[in-house]
Amino acid sequence: MPKPGLRLRHIVFHGPNRPPAALEFGPGLNVIYGASECGKSFVVEAIDFMLGGKQQLRDIPERIGYDRILLGLETLAGEQFTLLRSVDGGAFRAFPGLHLQPPAEGVEAVELADQHSEKNYANLSMYLLQRCAMDGKRVRKNKQGETNSLSFRNLARLLIVDETEIIAQRSPLSDGNPTADTPNFATFKLLLTGVDDAALVSNKPKGPEEQSREAQLDLLDQLIDEHRERLAELTKDPDDLESQLQRLEGSLSQHANQLETTDAEYRGLEIRRRDARKKLEEGRDRRAEIAGLLERFTLLDRHYVSDVARLRGIEEGGTLFEVLGQATCPLCGAEPAHHRRDSDCDGNIEAVVASARSEIAKIELLRTELADTVTNLKREAAGFDKRLPKADEDLRKLSLGIEQLITPKLTKLRTTYAGLADKRGEVREALAIYKSIKDTEARRLKIENDVDDQKEAAVSEGDLSAAVAETFALQVEAVLKDWH
Repeated sequence: MPKPGLRLRHIVFHGPNRPPAALEFGPGLNVIYGASECGKSFVVEAIDFMLGGKQQLRDIPERIGYDRILLGLETLAGEQFTLLRSVDGGAFRAFPGLHLQPPAEGVEAVELADQHSEKNYANLSMYLLQRCAMDGKRVRKNKQGETNSLSFRNLARLLIVDETEIIAQRSPLSDGNPTADTPNFATFKLLLTGVDDAALVSNKPKGPEEQSREAQLDLLDQLIDEHRERLAELTKDPDDLESQLQRLEGSLSQHANQLETTDAEYRGLEIRRRDARKKLEEGRDRRAEIAGLLERFTLLDRHYVSDVARLRGIEEGGTLFEVLGQATCPLCGAEPAHHRRDSDCDGNIEAVVASARSEIAKIELLRTELADTVTNLKREAAGFDKRLPKADEDLRKLSLGIEQLITPKLTKLRTTYAGLADKRGEVREALAIYKSIKDTEARRLKIENDVDDQKEAAVSEGDLSAAVAETFALQVEAVLKDWH
């Protein structure tokens, strides 16, 4: 008869419009290897998640678009089945046979709750324990002899070992929590001997004081479990939180200095760009104004030329009348004898000619002044025509430097700083929870010691016998020699 047990066959991620991400396992030892940050640890976390783990899967970029996971399993007796679960957690569905694709609607399946219960088999824990011939087993809970129904999570704790557990400076069976260590040792002993703790008889509380003590211990156990679940979501190595916080503080300080320097550089360049844009706009406005003035002054000069031509005609006509001598007045028709040259007559040709010559002189003076003004304006316009392209190019270079160099660098620094600040917040929260766990465990241990007058941790009552430990040690020694 084959030994009871389970074998992994595959794990597959599926999602709409995404290609399946599959990893298949063969019989015997399977080795997953690769560079850092390529997903090895995530595979371990995903397997634990599919075996009932409460901790949510990490939201890594490669997971985006996938909404369900298929885990193929096979008992050592040959029974094959596939578990399906949403990536967001919740209950399971179990399908007979191995499925690399999600089974179609209507395919027979068993709905399994994600919480363990010994009262029925409609949960993942009892479903898997039944196929390992370990359903109905009980493991020790505490030193009072109380027992709990064996959960598959008790087994998963010992079967799934991540990098943090490997490098931790403590026993593989210890979580650093006496309350959790007792079931760990009891489960390990069950795996080695096949004998559970169903024969233990609990020392029931016999008075109100004992009942109050048990209630306090249960409440503290609940608080510790809740804190540990949250701590597991925040960090894998609680012992490194203090040094991690120090490193984050150092990185934040360094990034703050870089951010301040880059921000000052950005503000300086932005001020220069604003001034350059203002000067360029003022220059363009003045150049447009000059163009308008030159256009109007050109028209004014034409009027001056026209006026001078008209006055020249009057001058020439008056001169002609003077040359021809006295004749009938062309204005009033008076005979020469009747001309009144000493009165203010509109026909005083000499006065008209003198007035025309005076106006011509004034206009010529205005034209000279206008020509000087136009010359100055053209010289100013030429200066703008020479400077404006260079100012425009300088502004373009400033904008390009800000947009392509400073702005991306500043954005990256701000994003990194925000990420580090968020991480620092998580580490501080984890550190506070970790300290709270330690304080709560100390309070729990004090309650036990005050009542029982003992100083030993709860794990001592669940320790392995020397004979069992020696047998296991010899097996480990043989395996290590074979590897060597």
